[in-house]
Amino acid sequence: MIFFLSFTLVVLLDQSSKALVLSLFAYGSSRPLLGDFLHLTVISNQGAAFGLFPQASLFFLLLNLVVAFLPFFFLPRLRRQPWMMQLACGLVCGGALGNAIDRLLYGGSVVDFLQLPIWPVFNLADSSVVVGGILLALSLLLVERRSSVKTTSL
Repeated sequence: MIFFLSFTLVVLLDQSSKALVLSLFAYGSSRPLLGDFLHLTVISNQGAAFGLFPQASLFFLLLNLVVAFLPFFFLPRLRRQPWMMQLACGLVCGGALGNAIDRLLYGGSVVDFLQLPIWPVFNLADSSVVVGGILLALSLLLVERRSSVKTTSL
């Protein structure tokens, strides 16, 4: 099933990339990876996206856990969904679990290490949630479009 594959792959890649970065670099260090386009900048982030609401770390941990495991209660229904919907859910849930694991391991913080020129530092789990959210929106639009085409052609 696409959901399980994408979910597992995201968690494994996210956690192994963070472990590798932390084994090679100290917090606060920064190195160019692709010239000025991409830097490896290791930070600890207690907040949500962009470091917002750092005092709400426990809330974000609980939210990540709910998002990560809620689809498992709907597996029979999820299995009947198109591949794009399954992939999107796997990416979002895997990213949520990756960040939840960080919060459990690192005292409520998430390890971020990828930095683009005009973007705050992020990690693979963050990217997975964003890409999964975009795919989920596209998938829902395609489902809506198909259902409206079917009803108008009747």
